[in-house]
Amino acid sequence: MCWHPENMEDVKMSFLRGREVHLSVILIIALLGVLSGWAIGCNIPMRPENNMPAFWGLLLNNVKVGGMVIVAGLLTLGVGALFLVGFNMMILGASTAGVYATSGIGPILSGVLPHAPCEIVAMVMCALVGFEGWRVIAIFKERLVSGECVKFNVKSTAFLVLGAIVMYVLAALLESGISHAQTG
Repeated sequence: MCWHPENMEDVKMSFLRGREVHLSVILIIALLGVLSGWAIGCNIPMRPENNMPAFWGLLLNNVKVGGMVIVAGLLTLGVGALFLVGFNMMILGASTAGVYATSGIGPILSGVLPHAPCEIVAMVMCALVGFEGWRVIAIFKERLVSGECVKFNVKSTAFLVLGAIVMYVLAALLESGISHAQTG
């Protein structure tokens, strides 16, 4: 029998159904990336730059990175997505640690913190889409074993993609509008 949501809470959380393990792995890799980047960046002092990046340039770059995460994940059953998430989080950790070592917490609070959470959430959503190959395999396996109809739930995948785009737009608005390092 196919799954049909009974109440609105099921609909809201259906995009996570079957993705809990992948989400956990992605978040662990992201955390390890930030921590290892921080360890590396502590030894590389960096001065923050107070630049005013353009909205469209930021948005296109972020969407391009998100697209690379999705494609790399789909082509490698998620491994490529994990690599790119870990690499990007390592860069975030290293640059944040380097700026902190040189200029303290101010530039991080004003230049990184306003927009980084939106970009991170969007990248995690893209990485989840990159794991869809595993879900397809699991669904086909379940169909073969049980003979029951198990839906792929394309709506939840579309929700992840559209949610990532919305988060990237929000991040670009924040970064181009208010997220500027206070270089004093």
